[in-house]
Amino acid sequence: MDSKSVGNTAIKKFLNENKSVKYMLPVLIVLILIFIVFLVSGGFNKGGKSIPSSKNSETSMPLDGDINDELPRVEVLPQTIRSNNPENTEVNKDPFEAIMKLVGVVHSGEQSTAIIEWGEYSYILRNNEKIGDSDWKVANIERNSITLISGDNNSIVLDLSEGSIEQ
Repeated sequence: MDSKSVGNTAIKKFLNENKSVKYMLPVLIVLILIFIVFLVSGGFNKGGKSIPSSKNSETSMPLDGDINDELPRVEVLPQTIRSNNPENTEVNKDPFEAIMKLVGVVHSGEQSTAIIEWGEYSYILRNNEKIGDSDWKVANIERNSITLISGDNNSIVLDLSEGSIEQ
């Protein structure tokens, strides 16, 4: 007997002894073919749409370049200076011209952070950091207040207001 007929009879003998394999093998082949067709036709791609993280972000643009302005925008932190009015880039240097308000204090070990609103801007600051391009800088951050000093050694203390956050 030649080896071709011996191999053929061995396969037939195996399939006759294992009837479930005889029926499951064609089903498995069909499923694999369907999966391959699904992948080739762009199966897991959901239309190429994505949500951009901000208007200035280039890395999250959809591949087709189509940005839908109706999609929600996400601001990625840490953004230490924020403006309610993006067209206004001028920062006040006089704390009495616009009200400076402490709206939050976050304590984490040795490094505390304060959140200050000043005019149309919000600042996230640590000790010894300047507020925008003004002469004022953070001298001390306490549990419910911060102390600010200016270049000419004037100082003011800002207390947390009602409705502010403390962590």
